[in-house]
Amino acid sequence: MAGAVRNHTQKTLWVVETDAGPARAHKLGPNRKSPAGVDTDGVKTVDGTPISGHTSWWKVRDINTADVNQSGAQLTIDCFLCPAVNENEFGPVTFDNSPNWGEPL
Repeated sequence: MAGAVRNHTQKTLWVVETDAGPARAHKLGPNRKSPAGVDTDGVKTVDGTPISGHTSWWKVRDINTADVNQSGAQLTIDCFLCPAVNENEFGPVTFDNSPNWGEPL
């Protein structure tokens, strides 16, 4: 089973995956989840809004699911063993700006 991200916010998130070669980040819109079969490795906001006080990547390990939630303007992450990591955690990242990546929640 792969790592997954569920976006329960009104923000657009970057979701990075590394299994298909170099790191590639996709835009995950509000109320969407990463596609089944894609092993997501990290998540952060597109606009730099902190998630649980951290503005860089949150690493999604192995079979974990990261739920990004919103209460007012505050974003939080609910994920077992998902540490806050540095911007360079995944090496060089290619950012895919394609709309509608992922699946509806």
